[in-house]
Amino acid sequence: MRVLWVLSSLEGTEGTMIAAIVASTLLQQGLALDILPLNPLPPHTGPYPFPENVEILDCPSVNRLSGVAPLTKGLTKLKGLFRRLYSYYDRIILDQNLDFELKAIMASGKHHVDARTTLIATRSLSELMATRGDQAPRIKQLMQRWYPQISHVITLSGHIEDDLIQHFAVPSSHITRLSLPLSAMETRTHSFSWPEDFVPRAPVVGIFGWLNVFKGVEGLLMIAKTLYDQGLFFRMVILGDGPSRKNLEQLAQSLSLDCLFPKWPADILAWFRACDIIVAPQYWDGSGIDAQLAMFVGVPVLGYEGPSAVKELISAHGGGELVETGNPMEMADRLAMWLTEPHIRERYRSQKSITDQLFGLAMQAEWINQLTR
Repeated sequence: MRVLWVLSSLEGTEGTMIAAIVASTLLQQGLALDILPLNPLPPHTGPYPFPENVEILDCPSVNRLSGVAPLTKGLTKLKGLFRRLYSYYDRIILDQNLDFELKAIMASGKHHVDARTTLIATRSLSELMATRGDQAPRIKQLMQRWYPQISHVITLSGHIEDDLIQHFAVPSSHITRLSLPLSAMETRTHSFSWPEDFVPRAPVVGIFGWLNVFKGVEGLLMIAKTLYDQGLFFRMVILGDGPSRKNLEQLAQSLSLDCLFPKWPADILAWFRACDIIVAPQYWDGSGIDAQLAMFVGVPVLGYEGPSAVKELISAHGGGELVETGNPMEMADRLAMWLTEPHIRERYRSQKSITDQLFGLAMQAEWINQLTR
């Protein structure tokens, strides 16, 4: 079976991360997986790493699909592209991204309602509408027209599922909620060692994700400076890339913080295991990928209450604590307590039965079932 995963780009956004993680499961089951990025990488931005044997296709020669107005721009060429894709691939998976998803759905024509098409919903549509200003009413009308017709949606958050049902009339029978099949990534794990100039002699705090203003890393760096000034020393590893990375590197240097920016290392699990604490400082997200990775490897997560997926995961299964969104002082106080607690991992480590249920072989089988049914 040949599977195509259509992404906005190879940037390390949530949809791309999910594709890379699930790719290990698909490959283990003998499926052939191709990745089609619809947009090229911006300058000075590295691609998110995919496993070997995943074929990364060239961007199609259609108009760059940035922006949502006018929605008809480039649609004719895109329709021709999707006709060719559906004549070759057995299954097509669409990443959720407002910059192209409506065009992709419209261009796929009747195929978006058949069993071969799956949409991966990584964000609450209602929250995304709030970022679109005057365009929001028009986009929402189109989404309310097209989303109920999509045959199959996978999401990692109950909040997103509820939003699709209540505000966009997607039938609950069309939606499947899953967690990430992280156990399949273990075959990619190799021996790990810190860079020579970064040998930790103090606790290591890790952050992982797409580095934009919504990730909240700038606020966390200011919290770190406050704790440094109080004599509480620790090291930070900021795993990721994005439009804010350069500014964050400069800020960390100006604050004299001991901070490493390795972009997207190939062995994410090894880097997570090398950390003592994972902080999820984002103000919103839809998948809680950093929290899921941390829970899988047994590293406690400290986050804000705002992001729905992180809150759902920790509230239901433990593995960390949440503080009030918009309260950096509470975050600073809790982080200080964690840094001085010698057995912080043991305190928050989830039971193996829970991590097996959420991220193990059964979840791998469920992803295969949902994507190939």
